[in-house]
Amino acid sequence: DNIARERGIQLRVRTDIDELVALNKREVALGNWYPLFPIFDPAHNKVDETNAYWISGVNEQGETVVAQAGRLFNWPASTLAEEMGNILYPGVADHPDFHVRCPSAHGVSGTVCFSGSTWFHPDYRRLGLSRILPRVSRVFAYSNFQTDWTISMIKRDLVEKNIATAYGYTDIQFGVWAPGHPLGDLDLALVRMPSSELLSDLRRFVAERGPVRREVAVA
Repeated sequence: DNIARERGIQLRVRTDIDELVALNKREVALGNWYPLFPIFDPAHNKVDETNAYWISGVNEQGETVVAQAGRLFNWPASTLAEEMGNILYPGVADHPDFHVRCPSAHGVSGTVCFSGSTWFHPDYRRLGLSRILPRVSRVFAYSNFQTDWTISMIKRDLVEKNIATAYGYTDIQFGVWAPGHPLGDLDLALVRMPSSELLSDLRRFVAERGPVRREVAVA
């Protein structure tokens, strides 16, 4: 949080999911964001303060320029591989076929936070915030819900641009395909981090933190 403040961004944890949806719709219309993944959208499933949160980042002018969401699941007797249909197509019984061929999906169970819908306003994409926000989100989820795992699914082209690495993940496996998905033909990597790795990653990040940069990129 302090690192974000040094970059002129004040973070706030929120549970008003309708505001996240409204922000997303505005920015999608401007071409600055992709539509929300269905598990974060109340139009597709039950999303409220009991199972979701989001973090907003506000600049010094009071504008929301950063967002990150977390969706909580409890799978004591199943795994992500078994629950993947509910992740990709929440609330849809008759959905297109999909494929899960990453072994890591079978090892994710218990209390799980799906971290996603990460967004930065175009003017704030050169300040290192992609390394900050996912870590804040993971620590918040662990502190409040005692998560066993934090996971996400990231498009192939973003993984190839080292986005998953910037988020702090080292366990990255391709093997989730969802052709014909409403968001397009999805070719995704599953990224995951157990709670045992979460704090060591945070300590390493803080120790290696770069110099403060408050400037905003000029469009």
